Amino acid sequence: MATTNAFAATPHIESNIATVAETGLTAPASAVLCFTAAAGGSRIHRIDIQQVAATAAGNIMNLFWYDGSNYRLWQSVKMDTVAAVSATAPPARATLLFPDGIPVPGTGLNRLYAATYSGDDAVVTVYGGDL
Repeated sequence: MATTNAFAATPHIESNIATVAETGLTAPASAVLCFTAAAGGSRIHRIDIQQVAATAAGNIMNLFWYDGSNYRLWQSVKMDTVAAVSATAPPARATLLFPDGIPVPGTGLNRLYAATYSGDDAVVTVYGGDL
């Protein structure tokens, strides 16, 4: 057990856009890489999911951990339905907050992927820090 706290020394922000419909929950073929931990480990404090256009009913953004050979479903985020984007109806947005930070090891399950269930384009931005 560690005798001192491990605080993030360097900010780490990554972003990618998920565009292809992906219904698989165990081995997604169209998931996009959104975050890779540093060799010494990282922490994730926030994830923003921003749709970039109208959102179909039932759209879900699935987040997966990946260890180099296997995906593991971690979070499924239901996105609000927005039939038509306008000045009074912005695209859907979701934010996941982790005040204590999600520790991400430097090896093993150290990559976070995202896949959109219905194919509605969304930008996934991960905010964290490297240890």
